Amino acid sequence: MREDIQVFVERLCDAAGFELDVAVEPTTTRVISAWCCRVPIAACCSGAAERVRSSRLPFTFEPMTPRERRIIRVALADKSDVRTELVGEGSDRKVRIVPV
Repeated sequence: MREDIQVFVERLCDAAGFELDVAVEPTTTRVISAWCCRVPIAACCSGAAERVRSSRLPFTFEPMTPRERRIIRVALADKSDVRTELVGEGSDRKVRIVPV
């Protein structure tokens, strides 16, 4: 049961764009610690987009999962001054933000 709760909390946070390391107390199944390992992806991409706007130079993120790449592409889809493109293959696939 402890592992089920731990997996559930991690998946819930992952779906919201956070990556957490969660520890669950074995006897009471209370969450005893949760450590955020990453800022929300949408916050990262808006900062990177602003950097691209001001510098007029492309910005390439580190390799990401398909879900992370999609979050960035959806978050920036309605921006008229920057666009996204995918570079690399397989586990080395990255999102690049380029000025328009």
